Amino acid sequence: MNSTMHEVINFVITLLVAVSVISVIVLVNHATKEDRMKDLKS
Repeated sequence: MNSTMHEVINFVITLLVAVSVISVIVLVNHATKEDRMKDLKS
């Protein structure tokens, strides 16, 4: 029971970290795209 709980907690933490990393990558990509659009317009 204890080991299963530990695995679940580890899985949840890994999932949260993965989601955070993906969010950061998406935000960075979005920011760089907006900068490119500004460069094209000016």
